Amino acid sequence: MTAWMVRLAPEALTHPDADLRYVVPEALAQMSEGALQEDAYDYEPETGAMLLWFLSDAPDALAQLVAYLTTERPLGNDLRPAASVWTHEGDGLRCVWRPSDPPAP
Repeated sequence: MTAWMVRLAPEALTHPDADLRYVVPEALAQMSEGALQEDAYDYEPETGAMLLWFLSDAPDALAQLVAYLTTERPLGNDLRPAASVWTHEGDGLRCVWRPSDPPAP
């Protein structure tokens, strides 16, 4: 399974709310029909960014994440300016989508 991390920068959210930690994973699990499974969450110590971890072996997992982040408005938030998607590569993380990137295939 591939590990995916969604990073949400609180300063870029209209309504930063800790409940996003529950709302976003639940909505993604439902939208993906279980293909994206919530794995963990954390907060970035330096910035307070919310880090939401998911596991998936679906070939279109990135496209599903990006579709949600660019179209849904959980708790009144446009996630596009706040979100980025990361995945494990080697011993670190690699950003695979930012709001300025085109839609995932």
